[in-house]
Amino acid sequence: AQVALMSIRVCTLATSFVALLLGACATDTMKSGETRTVKDQVIAPFEFHEECMTLATGDRIDYRFESSSLLDFDIRYREGSALISTISRNDARADSGVFLSPLVRRYCTHWQTGPKGAILDYQLRLLPASAPR
Repeated sequence: AQVALMSIRVCTLATSFVALLLGACATDTMKSGETRTVKDQVIAPFEFHEECMTLATGDRIDYRFESSSLLDFDIRYREGSALISTISRNDARADSGVFLSPLVRRYCTHWQTGPKGAILDYQLRLLPASAPR
């Protein structure tokens, strides 16, 4: 009985791990040329919200956001097991700008809250390299 219980636990852990890996490989949430406007996105204390997209060389992310509380914002990508932030704003309530992709990569806009959590409004526009500047 103890061996059977141990096998169930191992299977449960393996299933959870596979689900975690599949979630990490989720498809992009935005496509080139798309604009996404979000109002009143609630982020719980010490949690995060992100939007991910694959950009070609020369594609741009036109971003702007406002938050009810201070939070950390970055545009990042994964290089092996490392997270590389290309734009980083700490303790921000608002910011805007345009990020130019130097290489083909999957990037994520990432907002991380502190102890108060936050209500976030943001707009992201994915501009293809061919779009006028």
